[in-house]
Amino acid sequence: MKGREKMSEIFNERVALRMHLESLLKLRHELRSDYVDRDRVLSLEIKEIINKVQAIEHKVEDLNLMKIEKDEMQAEEVAPKEPVTVPEQMKARKERTRINYEEIKERLLELLQETSEPMSLSTIVSELEQRYGIHLSNPYITIKKITKDISGVKETKEGRVLFFAWKND
Repeated sequence: MKGREKMSEIFNERVALRMHLESLLKLRHELRSDYVDRDRVLSLEIKEIINKVQAIEHKVEDLNLMKIEKDEMQAEEVAPKEPVTVPEQMKARKERTRINYEEIKERLLELLQETSEPMSLSTIVSELEQRYGIHLSNPYITIKKITKDISGVKETKEGRVLFFAWKND
């Protein structure tokens, strides 16, 4: 009989543990579903509050715009009507300057014939500015355009530096 009682105790304990496990799993499921429901309610409340805050901000912006427009209208009524002039510093475009290629060509020939060694483009530009007051907005294009028409100018390049020299034939 002891064997049957022992088996019965083990069986009863096993049943009791299984029932306890099922009740814990059921409680866990209820807690999760309760959490999901509460989270859903909180999310809706948060969205509602955010929408109210945005509506209030839009009202404040509208009131500020109306106040600014009202102030501008009052300022226009008070201020005399004068034509508005744009200061020269704020003009959109600079006046276009013409390049006198003939003058630059003559000055470049003088510079190249004075020296026996090649001159770099940057040296030519600085000499033109110092000696003759000639400012070039785009020196590379201007000098290249001028030198292609002069047969006595030799052009070389060392690395990234462009050199010009007068050929003594």
